[in-house]
Amino acid sequence: MISLFLTEEERRRSGGCSTIWYLPCRLLKESLPYRDLPLHEVWREMDYYNIFVGNLDFCKEIYIPILSSSHYCLARVIISLKTVEVWDSLADEKTLVRQSNKIKEILRNIDLAMANQIKERPSTFSFASFCIRRAQNSFYLLVYLSLDA
Repeated sequence: MISLFLTEEERRRSGGCSTIWYLPCRLLKESLPYRDLPLHEVWREMDYYNIFVGNLDFCKEIYIPILSSSHYCLARVIISLKTVEVWDSLADEKTLVRQSNKIKEILRNIDLAMANQIKERPSTFSFASFCIRRAQNSFYLLVYLSLDA
């Protein structure tokens, strides 16, 4: 799985303190076991925090692949801008971001999962409050997703 490779490479490159997190494709409840648990608890059971996540103080970006109706897009969370760019090769500039609800669900669960680290940030900080917008260029989407499938 490419997200694991990218995570390990990022940790090696940065001396163990990842500035970029690469989350796996299997992130939403419909693709995971433990369906009776809240999503952030499922991630804990799957050991995702140890595998894909690090110290929030060092994190600058998070890449989240999202499957929707047999089509992948990529959400790029830019922490310093409190923004989520959605890279979607099939998107029309005039339409709304189709995956907004899934992205918001993931962001809410990241808030719950990272609650202890978020406490150390300003009280207004919340991943769920980040602005979701369409990225201007989606040419690089296929490289990440084709390797992770």
